[in-house]
Amino acid sequence: MADFDRPLDRRGHADAREVGVAMAARGYLPALVLCSAARRAHETWTGVVAGLGTEAADLRLEPALYNTDARGYIEAIRAAGDEAGSLLLIGHNPTMEHTACLLAPDGETRLDNGFPTAGLAVFAFDVPLSGIGPGAGTLEAFLRPGR
Repeated sequence: MADFDRPLDRRGHADAREVGVAMAARGYLPALVLCSAARRAHETWTGVVAGLGTEAADLRLEPALYNTDARGYIEAIRAAGDEAGSLLLIGHNPTMEHTACLLAPDGETRLDNGFPTAGLAVFAFDVPLSGIGPGAGTLEAFLRPGR
């Protein structure tokens, strides 16, 4: 099976749902979701939706998120950012971890144990999403399944 077509395992489904429940409890409801077109990324969103209890967000499957670097993820956010007040990016590691570390000056310190499947880094920015870049964010929360 090609990596692109690989499904989430049972734990991945449970972790995604758990993070969705945590997002709902904290009021983290994205208006726009940029999701890699890879099967496991889309299945992650499906699990998050089950935990959130709503699918109100606009979902965009983005094939480019499968095979790019952290700067590519930041560019995807910048390109879509002004369309929504809140955005959720569902991608792949190690690129998700690298992106989080680039966005927040203290990201590496706060993410020192890695970025697990279905982990959620929550950022705040003082500029519109179309203007973000390295060091522009504040890492407000980091949710890990099982914690």
